[in-house]
Amino acid sequence: MKLNSVASATDYLVYFTQKLNELHINEYPELLEYYQRLHHEFLEISESDDPFFVRLKEVFLIEAKFQILLMMIEHIESSDMELSEKELIRMIEEDSTCYYREMTGQRKNASITWSMIYLSEK
Repeated sequence: MKLNSVASATDYLVYFTQKLNELHINEYPELLEYYQRLHHEFLEISESDDPFFVRLKEVFLIEAKFQILLMMIEHIESSDMELSEKELIRMIEEDSTCYYREMTGQRKNASITWSMIYLSEK
């Protein structure tokens, strides 16, 4: 599926489910449960009646968690990482609040650019 053909939250999540299955997420029960919880939250938020910007903020935050989870599982597979699944989840939760800032090369202590992508910043 191509990104420009995504028409729903369910469509969007297909990519992450496929990639994580390819990376054998089922070998990491706590990470699998974490992903399933995020997946469910993403669908709930996308279907809620909350105001658009409230939903957008939450969707961006969960998206950051998906991206970090995917990176971490790819890294686990290719290294001798010694973090527990609980520690990885804690790290994902913490890092997700500044994910977009880091992806765009902004420093954590700098003021952010006025852009919707930073709505998930805490």
